[in-house]
Amino acid sequence: PKGRALKLATTAEVSSGEASIGALEQFDINMREESRKRRRNVFGAPEWRRHRSTSRYSRHIGSMFTSSIIKGLAPPVSFFTVLAAAYIAADTYGDAYGFTSSLVLPMAPFSLTASALSLLLVFRTNSSYGRWWEARKIWGGLLNRCRDFCRQGLTWFPEDKPELKAQLVRYTQAFAVGLKVHLRPDDEDMRAELSEILEEDELELALSKVHVPNHLLKMLNNIVNQAGLDPILASRMDDNITEFEDDLGKCERIFKTPIPLAYTRMTSRFLIIWLVLLPMALIKDMGWEAVPAEALISFLLLGIEDIGVQVEEPFSIISCEGICTSVITNTDAMLSTDTSDKSVVRLDGGVAILGASGPNRSLAGSSSNAGMERQLMESQAAVAQAQVEAKETAAQLSEMKAKLEAMEQKTSAHKSEAMEVRYPLC
Repeated sequence: PKGRALKLATTAEVSSGEASIGALEQFDINMREESRKRRRNVFGAPEWRRHRSTSRYSRHIGSMFTSSIIKGLAPPVSFFTVLAAAYIAADTYGDAYGFTSSLVLPMAPFSLTASALSLLLVFRTNSSYGRWWEARKIWGGLLNRCRDFCRQGLTWFPEDKPELKAQLVRYTQAFAVGLKVHLRPDDEDMRAELSEILEEDELELALSKVHVPNHLLKMLNNIVNQAGLDPILASRMDDNITEFEDDLGKCERIFKTPIPLAYTRMTSRFLIIWLVLLPMALIKDMGWEAVPAEALISFLLLGIEDIGVQVEEPFSIISCEGICTSVITNTDAMLSTDTSDKSVVRLDGGVAILGASGPNRSLAGSSSNAGMERQLMESQAAVAQAQVEAKETAAQLSEMKAKLEAMEQKTSAHKSEAMEVRYPLC
């Protein structure tokens, strides 16, 4: 009952909070959240050439007024600009309306606190970038693990169980896609994404579970157990499943744990107070020129802080769908070429086609027999040599044992003589 009451109270609080969101803030949320999908970049050679080109300066300046970051900053930057204009107007024309209070502040406090503000902004952006880079490394490792896991299964599973191989590939693909959807619960639908990979009964079973990615890993474990592999090979594949579980936990840790909110709140409060009071320090030296100066300074500082906030949750801007596409494409190719890949092997420098007939087949067979006979002869010679060495070692051990016994007898005799000399009466 307490949990149910807490859940209802939380739901009511969220509903009331959503109802209180103004039209401007809702527009800002919709625009900025939609723009995150356009930041999921995957670079190739053409993109890197364009990225390194000196034309990037003109491109970046030209895209200023279409940037979602800049559009999102328009309301706060406009507020600080209007505030600066109001300060200067009050200071300039206040005497005519009986307003005699001075709005001028010295520049020294801003010079002293600028370094502290810079440290807060640097910490914010560095911490957010570290989270983004860690998430990208996790997904890069996930791609490698998916390839390796399917390679192991397709190589080690019995040839008379092709359905089990296909199911292994399906569930590996489903785990990657399911993890992506699991980290984007508000943007993507689990049923729609997995319906293209899993069969109908597999899909319904997965969707009936509370934690879909965890269920998919359990099914991968069941598939490996059904293959009846050697315990050593099964253990190797289980290590990869454990790595999948670790990747899942790492992603959930990043997704559910933000940078401590005290840092975010303190940075925002510090920045807002600093920008609100800054025009009072600029009035004396700049006059009306303080208005564009305030607009530029607020745009730059708010932009740095906003980038840190946008990158803090990395999974909605990392191209997880690009990685999932690579997983699906690579594993499907491995499955489709599994039989043909195994039909070609190399023996003694020649190519033997296992499914061939005629001269190629006989040549492969003769080469194979000759190679096996040579290996057998070498093994027999090695065994004979090992037996000779064992006999020699046994003889050496017997000789050393005899010498040791003789030394023990001499030692005992010396001890007896010494006792007689020292205690003659005894």
